[in-house]
Amino acid sequence: MSTIAGIFAATGPITFAAPESARTRLSSSSASTNTSSASHYSDLSTIHRRVSELGRALDEAHGVFEALRMGTKAAGRGEAISQSALDIDPNPSHSTLASTEEVNTVPTSYTPFGPSWTGSSSTLPTIGGTYDGSGGDDTLRFRITSANRIVGGSRDINIRVYDQGGTKTMENIVHRAGTPPDTPITLSNGLTVSLGAGMALRNDEFFLDVSTSVDSEIDPDLAFDGTRNDNPNLEPGLPITAGSFFVNGEEISVAAGDTVNTVLDRINASAAGVTAVYDPATELVSFERDDSGALDITLGADSSGFLDSMKLSGATVVLGNENGELDQAMAEVDALSATVAGSITVNDVEIAVDPGADSLLDVVDAINASEAGVTASFDTDSLRVTIASDSSSGTVTLEDGGTNLLSQIEIDPGTYQGRRSAQLSKIMARKAQRALANVADAFEKLQATELNDGRALTVLKNVVASVEGAMGAALADSEDLLNDAGVRFDLDAEDTKDLMDITGTLFDRALRSSDGGDLKTAMVGSMLSDEDGLLGLMRAAVDDVEVTLRRSTGDVGVYLSTYA
Repeated sequence: MSTIAGIFAATGPITFAAPESARTRLSSSSASTNTSSASHYSDLSTIHRRVSELGRALDEAHGVFEALRMGTKAAGRGEAISQSALDIDPNPSHSTLASTEEVNTVPTSYTPFGPSWTGSSSTLPTIGGTYDGSGGDDTLRFRITSANRIVGGSRDINIRVYDQGGTKTMENIVHRAGTPPDTPITLSNGLTVSLGAGMALRNDEFFLDVSTSVDSEIDPDLAFDGTRNDNPNLEPGLPITAGSFFVNGEEISVAAGDTVNTVLDRINASAAGVTAVYDPATELVSFERDDSGALDITLGADSSGFLDSMKLSGATVVLGNENGELDQAMAEVDALSATVAGSITVNDVEIAVDPGADSLLDVVDAINASEAGVTASFDTDSLRVTIASDSSSGTVTLEDGGTNLLSQIEIDPGTYQGRRSAQLSKIMARKAQRALANVADAFEKLQATELNDGRALTVLKNVVASVEGAMGAALADSEDLLNDAGVRFDLDAEDTKDLMDITGTLFDRALRSSDGGDLKTAMVGSMLSDEDGLLGLMRAAVDDVEVTLRRSTGDVGVYLSTYA
């Protein structure tokens, strides 16, 4: 489950999970500790940032439950939400790179490359060159008109070429006496024909189809040095020979007997971190990064001609991102493409909108950074935008300003006020669920932190153990109560995916029942202490961890920015 800026779909369960890979990594005793100090303190900074994020999520959740316990009407705040799920893909995307044009751009074609005689001639004919299209789609007929001759012998070999379906003489060509076998003879239409060693028998003939309606296309499974009907049909002037090139710093070898697909397979099996394929439908070679995000794809140092032949030299990388279409300029996202440059107004504060440069998350961040007194967010589960007042009884007033943005995100302009009475309690219960979902998400991110330094892995393990220890202490007195409220914990599970699971209907009913005060107290403790209850004890553990992290880095003067 993934949530940006704290939005949560209240209809689903909340899970407090440690990814299997993270648990395996935390328990490993073989992590290398021979990393640089820079890597060590960079990893500590990452841990510190994740811990701070967990602390902020705990503060938010503590405030919600504190408001519930004190009987405030925090649920009375105004909140504007998209009327339905938006057609926006928030999934991470991968960097890509593709051929700048078709691998073989010749607009005409011919077949076969190695025709067969209708008779018993032993010389093998080979067709080459580029058909200029002068005869359109046609079948050419090649007939030996001289007496039986040895190719390369002392007598000329005359060949008559017919077009118009092989019925009309197009031209006569001659393989001159003494000319070595396999010497190309150029036709008037740009094609060449060569005869291999052997006998050319009088009246023997072969046929060749030429076309302007079917373009040339490579065969990715034929060897680069293949001849006649084993010719891979690379674009003329762009051969591939033995050599090598580099992908993301990894050297990829090329042999003359390789094919396009064997070279691509070699790339995919390397440590270059990409997947490369040839698509016969588009006639392009494409690369995609195996990991999501804005990761570069570098190609170069080619001594084989492969990159030039595949039209990859000079190709431009399209960088991926971590939030899919949420990070793309709105003009590039179908669901937001009707947005017009201008400004929307939120509680009398103007927010600039530039669809050619701004993503939806850019606008969300701009709203949150303004003095409008609201929090905007996009829920990646429900695919809705929410703009909620920061004040417990505040309103949200929205004006579109002619940008079409509000209609694109399915929120009507106007003033939004909080609901009252029984509905107020239901909304607040869902807000409490969302707050716990943020805590769960922050703890999951802390557990799943990717690190390079072995010492930092030990720090992370101790951090997680401290927080789980605080949870265990809280559960010692309130586990039965929480279970009855639909909140289940299993801190000792090794194979289970969930550390915490909430059944929304049970939680909602328990929180709004006459016994709801006990559940609130289990979360935030008594009014006499801020370091009591589940959330208070977890926050205290986080505070202790942050102090330790500051001390461990402060000795060497490293500044850890928890807001980086």
